[in-house]
Amino acid sequence: LPGVAAIVRVETVAHLADRSRTDTRYFISSAALTPERAAEAVRGHWGIENRLHWVLDVLFGDDQSRLRTGHGATNMAVVRHFA
Repeated sequence: LPGVAAIVRVETVAHLADRSRTDTRYFISSAALTPERAAEAVRGHWGIENRLHWVLDVLFGDDQSRLRTGHGATNMAVVRHFA
């Protein structure tokens, strides 16, 4: 694969009340990564996602929005992501 320097596999195990669940995710990077740096990059990705959704939910009231029909919800989501 041209431009690919690392393929990272992350396996997580969630222990629930009556069972366990294993999830496997794959990431592709153009940078050569140590295992430590790969873990930082994966955690950093989710931090960015979580901060974005916090801004949309808290500052723009995205969860309480009444836009549910037509193209209104999609249009407002695009506008909010520009802010």
